[in-house]
Amino acid sequence: ARVDYDGTASSLLVEPERRNLITYSEDFTNAIWTKSGSSVTPNATTSPDGTINADKLVEDTSTGGHQIQSITSSSNSTIYTTSVFVKYAGREWIRFTDAQSSNRIHFNTLTGVFGTISGTVIDYNKTDLENGWYKLSFTTTSVATAYTPRISLAEADNDVSYTGDGVSGVYIYGGSLEEGSYPTSYIPTDGGTVTRVKDQYSKTGISNLINSEEGVLFGDIAALSDDLTYREISLSDGTTSNRVEIRYSPTSNRIQGIVRVGGSVIASLSFIVSDITDFSKVAVKWKLNDFSLWVDGFERDTLGSGIVPTGMNRLGLDRGDGTDEFFGKAKQLQVYDIALTPTQLQALTS
Repeated sequence: ARVDYDGTASSLLVEPERRNLITYSEDFTNAIWTKSGSSVTPNATTSPDGTINADKLVEDTSTGGHQIQSITSSSNSTIYTTSVFVKYAGREWIRFTDAQSSNRIHFNTLTGVFGTISGTVIDYNKTDLENGWYKLSFTTTSVATAYTPRISLAEADNDVSYTGDGVSGVYIYGGSLEEGSYPTSYIPTDGGTVTRVKDQYSKTGISNLINSEEGVLFGDIAALSDDLTYREISLSDGTTSNRVEIRYSPTSNRIQGIVRVGGSVIASLSFIVSDITDFSKVAVKWKLNDFSLWVDGFERDTLGSGIVPTGMNRLGLDRGDGTDEFFGKAKQLQVYDIALTPTQLQALTS
């Protein structure tokens, strides 16, 4: 199991299979990283992993661009997400681009604010880390078979052509290029691409812990992205026939509670949250003729008729058969063998 820690709390991290296509993710002195108007000082400061292995991109004294890039094999017209850890080292602004098009973002490494965003950038994000580090990422569609992540130093927002002072720059660490619409956790490489397999979790043989006639499935959960796919947590009989589910759906920011019996949907309960990548406390209650969905302290949807599943003996971070896996973060996951009262459900999900 892998854990995500946000500075105050830990959560189980569940991610899809991803491959880092950049072959030297930490050694920016390597020849796969070409430099123009710049140089790289290796092991210049402590990186986000706590060791002194972060490099410094340093501008020279020429007039023009000061940058570093890595040409990486890719597929045309495919969505990629590229990311890097950055920290201020004398030059505030940087431009982060795919170098094959006008898709680019600008970022201030001192203040942590974005500047000009241009082109057809699908999404961009930053994660604030300790000691001045930021994880910076953006998502675009490739326009060539050679995707080229590029980091350019900038004198100001959207100003990458200037006379360098020979000492200023930015600390860099952990370059990554993934095929996908959002970044996942960092995958280190050292001489070749590296694939991290998807995370899968399930527990079978627990029928004595699940009351199919009534109960509550609860999770304090967040999605990795609002990517408009099914991502589910379920109690089931090991198939898709009899199950109780909490799921994210292809409708933007929609959380659902689903109950199925004999393959048919008995209850379909739903609620739209402001952002499914933020944590929500979600509970689905089932009982004969009594179904409800609770989200963040309130009863959001109900159904007053319907039968209940039988034979549930499996808890899985999927829909019951290993597909539609839950990719996200989970601080809590609980199963109750009684249908809790509204007062209890309000307290549980508040």
